[in-house]
Amino acid sequence: VVCRMLEYQFAIQAGRASSFGFGSGSGPIWFGYQNCLGSERSIADCSIYTPSLYVRYYYYSHSYDVGVVCYTEEIKARLVGGSQPNEGRVELYYNNAWGSVCSYSGNIRGANVICKMLGYSFAKRAWGAGQFGEGSG
Repeated sequence: VVCRMLEYQFAIQAGRASSFGFGSGSGPIWFGYQNCLGSERSIADCSIYTPSLYVRYYYYSHSYDVGVVCYTEEIKARLVGGSQPNEGRVELYYNNAWGSVCSYSGNIRGANVICKMLGYSFAKRAWGAGQFGEGSG
């Protein structure tokens, strides 16, 4: 969601800012515990989970600031092996080659990202573990 707000295609990594070497912030902490589905246009559209006082006391500190790495190159996506054009195994074109996306189980959030890349509004269902056959990449 943050990458979309910044006009990047999607995030390739997210986690604690310190794990990326970005350092900790300073000043007020404006947001905490957002529950984003991945379809929101802004982080302000995400639902907010209200944690217990214990969690807020120990985890609302700059040592838990969030970092994200947004993808900056164009990636092409396609669906292969389905009986309809809107279903199939996900393949991405990157570094001059088509390759598979490996996942043990389907993830609807990831499926929503791929469907949006392909011009669809959202994913109806996500499969994993070779539902549409194994890729060769």
